[in-house]
Amino acid sequence: MKSNKSNTENEVEKMTIFDNTDAIKPNRTFKDATFRYIFKEKDKFVELYKSLSGIELNTNDIESFDLDSLVISDWHNDVSFVTKDRHVIILLEQQSSYCANMSIRCLVYYSNLVRKLYEDNMDKFKNKIYSKNKLFLPRPEFYVLYMGKQELPEDYEMLSSHFVNTRNPCIDLRVLNINIKYDGDFIRNNNTSDTLRGYSFFVHRYQYHYDSKELSNLPINEKSHIAIDLARKDCISRDIFVDYLSRKEFLTMLEKEFTMDDYIALKEEEAKQEGKQEGAYEKLVDMVINLYTSDVSLDIIAQSARITKKEVLDIINRHKVKQF
Repeated sequence: MKSNKSNTENEVEKMTIFDNTDAIKPNRTFKDATFRYIFKEKDKFVELYKSLSGIELNTNDIESFDLDSLVISDWHNDVSFVTKDRHVIILLEQQSSYCANMSIRCLVYYSNLVRKLYEDNMDKFKNKIYSKNKLFLPRPEFYVLYMGKQELPEDYEMLSSHFVNTRNPCIDLRVLNINIKYDGDFIRNNNTSDTLRGYSFFVHRYQYHYDSKELSNLPINEKSHIAIDLARKDCISRDIFVDYLSRKEFLTMLEKEFTMDDYIALKEEEAKQEGKQEGAYEKLVDMVINLYTSDVSLDIIAQSARITKKEVLDIINRHKVKQF
């Protein structure tokens, strides 16, 4: 018996638009923190933007725009600037692993940023958006600076590529993907920002040491800290990235930037090393959640679980637990 469904309907039926079976939380590593620390400085952003676009901005004509508090929980934009005349918004994202959905994320970033921009600078914005007078928006530019192990599958990503039916879309945006790995063509270019080249070399040497056989048997946190220190020494010996590596606050940030994903992996590794069963950390999480939802104080939870108060809060926030 023939089906009455069209080919398009059959294709759509095969798709699960909001499938989250392989969803992962973003792994915000020290690389992200390093990138934000450097390129949130106006002069370094201007230097980087010139490498990306060929356009030289004046530091007096731009201002930083932090999106961390504007978007969905756990979604963070790395660096964004808006020109003071409100003509252009530039968003930069550094990635250590490829994400196929950056155009969707940039749509969210831009929408929230524009809303805040107008609400902060225009009286009665909610009324004016319904008026007959035309409002004007800053032109967005989206860049993803990639330094992961895999090759980039494409030089840019279009929002329209995510639509179920891509014929004549009424909205679209483009995200430019740029490979900034130290051995890549972009970094070899003479017009590349010296600061970006130094950052890329530092991350390159960190990854080299982190993946080395010499450190392979060390616990995760120890391996990371040693790899950072060795990468720092490599840079200093070559007089690369020295300006930042000589700053005490920069080195402190590197040491403290340890992600929750790393923490979970560390706890599981410690459990295995102590001869505990593999699900020991899951039991710890269950205990913390049960005590918290029973209105037990954070201090008592920390004491009972033999972890710090900060680790208790990390578990609660990660699992979005609410007290009843």
